[in-house]
Amino acid sequence: MFFVLMFKGEKLAFVKNMINSLGPGNLVKAIEFLARAALEGKAPSTARDYLKENAARRKWIQNNGLPLNETSTLIYLASRSELVGGGSLAKIVAAFKMSNTEMSKVGSQLAADVIRATRRKEVQKRQQPKAVSWSELQVVAGTKSNDEKGEKDTLILLLSHQALLRAEEAANLKWSDLTQTNGILEIRVRKAKNDQQELGRSTFIPGPDGSDLDCRLKRWKVCESLRSRKSEYLFSNLNNGAGLSASAISSIVKKKLMEFGIDGTHHSLRRGAANDLQRQGLSKEEIKARGRWRSDAGLERYLVDTPEAQGISGGAEEEADGPPVLVRQPEEG
Repeated sequence: MFFVLMFKGEKLAFVKNMINSLGPGNLVKAIEFLARAALEGKAPSTARDYLKENAARRKWIQNNGLPLNETSTLIYLASRSELVGGGSLAKIVAAFKMSNTEMSKVGSQLAADVIRATRRKEVQKRQQPKAVSWSELQVVAGTKSNDEKGEKDTLILLLSHQALLRAEEAANLKWSDLTQTNGILEIRVRKAKNDQQELGRSTFIPGPDGSDLDCRLKRWKVCESLRSRKSEYLFSNLNNGAGLSASAISSIVKKKLMEFGIDGTHHSLRRGAANDLQRQGLSKEEIKARGRWRSDAGLERYLVDTPEAQGISGGAEEEADGPPVLVRQPEEG
């Protein structure tokens, strides 16, 4: 039964007790739903990550001959702190709670201490995240693609930047999600990691005729129309028409940027676009809406300090004539 795979410890004992008290029958289906709800109540990507984390934790504990409980989980957490960051450690704890139950008061405190200590070490080593600006991408946009793969990969870069797409959002895009009207391109993001109810959001970007993005999109439409196996996905596998995964999108972007000597990742495009918009004078509310951020804090992590963001516009550059020279004026007399 699914709940046996999903739950461990106190949760598993509780559910088994429910079944024993109720007896077999249709009510077991309701109990199965209790187990599935722990996953289905989360974003698909989060649910997958939690299942993966729990599998890795259980394997490590079993390989080390330890009992599967809170104590061994804390030891595993401390061991992993030497290899991964605070965010990954927090995910391990959250995945444990999903399958088990809340940690004891002491266990929760120890887990929090490990995460805080790891994050403090990260701060000391942290480097400024890369941000790829639109001006940097002009060399990519201005280079002619020789085949349909080149057209697709270039469009992934340009559209991801302009629409501030996450890798998973780019992977899930379908042709039907794009609408162009009066020089404005609407990209419908049907689901995102911060949209667990899948209500969907729309991002609007300039797309006038003849622009780099407009030309690339039209050329990709032509490529798609000539393919024998057409796909509903905007970015698909050229061999079978299946949609690309988020990791495939990230890999394509990283390789394409490297071709042009640009150091960055897919997330660098989203970060760079947010800062481009800030330099152009858009308010944080406008940037947040276009990038589909839910909170101010989420956006703040992407932005860097600029004169424009503080209401200061640069004037004409002064010529560098060296330090000022004092000249003695002749005395009158």
